[in-house]
Amino acid sequence: MSKHNAELNETKVKILHAAALIVKREGATALTLESAAKEAGISKGGLLYHYPNKDTLIKCMNEYLLNQYMDNIQTRVAEAKDVNLSNGGKWTRAYIKESFETQAQDNDYSTVLLTLAALQNEDRMMYQEKQAYMQKCSESDKINPLMATILRLAADGLQFHEALGQSAINPEMREKLEKTMLDLTDEREAWQGSWRKSYLLPRYNI
Repeated sequence: MSKHNAELNETKVKILHAAALIVKREGATALTLESAAKEAGISKGGLLYHYPNKDTLIKCMNEYLLNQYMDNIQTRVAEAKDVNLSNGGKWTRAYIKESFETQAQDNDYSTVLLTLAALQNEDRMMYQEKQAYMQKCSESDKINPLMATILRLAADGLQFHEALGQSAINPEMREKLEKTMLDLTDEREAWQGSWRKSYLLPRYNI
């Protein structure tokens, strides 16, 4: 469990997992207190004891998933063995890898993206703060900050696209896409090669 989620008891985690599973499987509109209680295998009264309304449930679910997602990225950074790559880009590579793998899970970052519209403006502050932190990580990752930002947003876009069930990318193309994005974090490969000279440099001066 995420270190930020360590204070959650087993029942709360079960409810949050159940809510996230419903959103991913059936969409955000299918999430109700009744459906979450049924999925978690508890009574509605048991759910209400921990989460008194749907807004609170969605807010807490998103916080749980975001904390888990960010902690997973930090774990990848700490365990990275990118000995053949430049010193920069560790955080961006970890973000890309987590983004591509998380879609296979029942509870992931794309679930957060699907439910943002259901949150009140004040409840979106947590997401905005997390986004600001991730942008800071992108800009301080010792590679070109513009490319780091492009890659992070591209990874977000893929997750949202797949969460909506709209992706037409086959597994082979998806694998190539991940590899290309990872290659672009290696400045020796991406920034000194012909791809940069012929495309990025004349268009964006990077």
